Amino acid sequence: SGSYGNGNVRILKLPNINQGKATGYEQLDMLGAEWVRGDSPDIVDISAVAYNFADALQKSQNIPVGMLDASQGNTSIFCWLSRGAIESKDGLVSRMGNKYIADPEAVTKYTDMTACYNQKISPVSIFGISGTIWYQGESDINGSDGLYTETLGTLKRSWSELFGFENNSMPFVFAHIAPYAYKPEQRLPSMWEDMSDAWQQDKNTMAQVPIYDIPLDYDYAALDSSLSAIDPIHPYTKKPVGERLARAAEGLVYGAVEYTAPVLVSSRAEGQYIELVFDHVGDGLSAKNAGDSLKGFTVCGSDGIYVNAKAEIINKNTVRVWSALIK
Repeated sequence: SGSYGNGNVRILKLPNINQGKATGYEQLDMLGAEWVRGDSPDIVDISAVAYNFADALQKSQNIPVGMLDASQGNTSIFCWLSRGAIESKDGLVSRMGNKYIADPEAVTKYTDMTACYNQKISPVSIFGISGTIWYQGESDINGSDGLYTETLGTLKRSWSELFGFENNSMPFVFAHIAPYAYKPEQRLPSMWEDMSDAWQQDKNTMAQVPIYDIPLDYDYAALDSSLSAIDPIHPYTKKPVGERLARAAEGLVYGAVEYTAPVLVSSRAEGQYIELVFDHVGDGLSAKNAGDSLKGFTVCGSDGIYVNAKAEIINKNTVRVWSALIK
């Protein structure tokens, strides 16, 4: 074989949760879990982000890498929290609202609270886990501002304890969610801010990876002529996502590179310009494509109406933003 991928990668594929088998109180076993070699044809059934993360990390560190693929689509973060973690956090139950299930006899779906934790997380505590990569959030984008910050921090602390790390020291690398045709009430920037706020509370053992610039081109018709092209909710190309998570892990755990994305620390208005200062800039800010104007910036005046802005890097850690429409 060898033509399928990296033979120095091993990934344990945990079984998908069967509807009606998970409960809010009981840990289930790993019946059906299977190790897959990175150069096996079966690697196509593994999370592409997980595989590309492991592949990049293996090549950079020149050591075998094992991954536990506990992925499950279409879930809220509450599926991945233990009941103990939820109930130990003051006020979290009341903020969860109807997501909280109080009946210990209730049979739940995999999309319900604690189901993924009970079948996919708690059982793997028998392994010598070195850290976690986290790529999730779309199912929670309608939540109230700040709730995801609290729950992500609670998840990280509870998993650290479960996997035997002292003082919440488990390395935890997470991707921001990608752009998508969300409804108006679903605030993508607010979700990014909630995620970034979670990082602010635990900078030494967490790293955040934006992926908003990775193309979302996804032609379903090319895969199946009966389907029309529709907007994807994830980038079709998973390799850059896995590689960015791996690079963050290299910096966070091995100290090789800057471990997290640039983070805004201050802003200052100067005439028609606003100057934004960042830290975690590594060797300095640069445009991904030389000569291109920076994208993704908007500004508003006193009326609160935002317009697209021009932006340029003016030194190692500063971006200047402006618009002719805003004085």
